[in-house]
Parts: sequence; structure tokens; C-alpha cells
Amino acid sequence: MFVMLQLVIPLYVLVVMTSTSETTESKIGVSEVISVTTKLIEQRLDGENYFHWKKMILFAIRGMEMEDHLTQESPSDAKEPLKAKLWARDDARLYTRLINSMEPRVSTLVSHCDSVKEL
Repeated sequence: MFVMLQLVIPLYVLVVMTSTSETTESKIGVSEVISVTTKLIEQRLDGENYFHWKKMILFAIRGMEMEDHLTQESPSDAKEPLKAKLWARDDARLYTRLINSMEPRVSTLVSHCDSVKEL
């Protein structure tokens, strides 16, 4: 028997599928969808609040244990393809959340950047 649970939290949707039997319960898959409007912090960078914004962003990124995206390059696809794929996914999610934490007139100034490290 399959049971599908859907938890809806503002700005997040978490779908979990589990399989149950008399003796075992195993997780089949987890899919996380993050809304495009998700921001790291409520305050947006507006060009005048950089020092406060930066401090709050750094705390948020540290809390997510993703500081390595600020200083390191993506792992090599040839050596570690799965790790590189996961890195790219996490970097894209963090990049989107950072851009959404900026006013549009500020985010357009960094739209040429392709990674969190470049931001």
C-alpha cells in the first residue's frame, strides 16, 4: 500500500511518498519544490542597506551550511558526477534565493553572474 502525504507550508511544498507493509516501512522518494519567490531574508538589498543585508545573508547561508558556495568552485564533473550535479542544484537554488533577496534594480546589476561565488 502506498501513502502519499502532502504538506503545504507557505512558500514550500514537500511531497513524501512512503511504502508500508506489515513488517517494514520504507521511504520511496522525496521531492522538494521551492517557490521562485523564496528569499533568504525578509529585507531586500536596496543599495543603501548593504552592510546589514550582507550580515543577515551570511548568517542565513551559514545556518543552511552552504558557506562553501561562497568560496569554492563546483566539483569536477569528470571526477565526481553526482557530487557536481548536487552542487549545481544547490548553487542554483541558493542563487535564486539571493537574487530574490535583492530589489530588481540591484539584482539586474549582477544578472551576468552564473554562480553564488560570482555574486
